[in-house]
Amino acid sequence: MKYRIILSTFLVCMCVLFACTETSTEATNEAVENVELSAKQVELVTKMRETSLLLTDIVKRPDIVKELKYAADFSLKHGRDEDVYFSELFRDNAPYKTMGKTKSNVRFGAFKEQFREQLSIRAKANSSSIDPNLEEYLIEHNLKLYWPYSENWDDDVTPTLSYHPLDNEDENEGFRPIEGTSEYELITMNDEYAMSNPSLLLVPCEEDIFVIVQPDECGGGSGGGGGWNPPSPPEPTGENPSTPCNGNIAKKILVKSARVTRQYDGLF
Repeated sequence: MKYRIILSTFLVCMCVLFACTETSTEATNEAVENVELSAKQVELVTKMRETSLLLTDIVKRPDIVKELKYAADFSLKHGRDEDVYFSELFRDNAPYKTMGKTKSNVRFGAFKEQFREQLSIRAKANSSSIDPNLEEYLIEHNLKLYWPYSENWDDDVTPTLSYHPLDNEDENEGFRPIEGTSEYELITMNDEYAMSNPSLLLVPCEEDIFVIVQPDECGGGSGGGGGWNPPSPPEPTGENPSTPCNGNIAKKILVKSARVTRQYDGLF
């Protein structure tokens, strides 16, 4: 009977824990979805959507996809996400181009040529409201193309386009190009879709900045210059002066690189 009571108590506690976690997650998602975007954010979302629609025609070309896939693989190989910045796509001396110039089946610069051509065509159309300075905007605002799960695909596919809505990290509208036409199919872009279909997402750059306040006992103050200084190891004592007291030996393990193979945060 004692064990039954303990087991029952454990199960109740686990249920409460998962219920609280689910409630917390739902509350967080609701808060994110209710965020009111500023005027600049609205402009950014508008520009990303314009670019996504422009790219629905461009990514139907095999040479464009080959360049984008190579650039994403190059970034991944060099410690980044599978992405490429527009500033790299429009620059002739971008590392993926200069270091990969011997890649015979990739025509570097194909994206830049087609983007500018399509932008010029659309900007001249009377019915179009696209910004003729879109290229400069993409570079100035540090936007990039992110290819989630790119390792699942070869370079002979036609990706679906989407963009970060800024008020939802999990899903947004997406545009799947229809081959042989200038049309696209409107879909819901989320992690499940991106795992099953090649997808290119327009996203802003995420700055990875970690500010560490210096504790008073480890270097003093919280002023500028340098990062946090760890405490000094204990002075050697005892019969063997090379061994710290009480056997408190710290061993540092260095990992060259690591990567998770699925999304644990929002897709965008």
